[in-house]
Amino acid sequence: QGMIEAAKVNKAIVAHCEDNSLIYGGAMHEGKRSKELGIPGIPNICESVQIARDVLLAEVAGCHYHVCHVSTKESVRVIRDAKRAGIHVTAEVTPHHLL
Repeated sequence: QGMIEAAKVNKAIVAHCEDNSLIYGGAMHEGKRSKELGIPGIPNICESVQIARDVLLAEVAGCHYHVCHVSTKESVRVIRDAKRAGIHVTAEVTPHHLL
């Protein structure tokens, strides 16, 4: 409903994307460093699955959907595919997610 209303007034939906049901107690990105430190990792799918769902909803609603601080290559792929399909999606990244 929020996306439909945003489309009516030509405003973007801005989202920080994480599917909390997939975090599994993680505290940082799941990868080599989390394993080295012994810190539970958050799988990449937590971000990309939320973005994929929201992109589909944004397409149906006809709204502009903006993803904040993208941090996984899977998410970039979903966003690129959406843009190629003509869905109004934008995104940004923060410097620490590039390292």
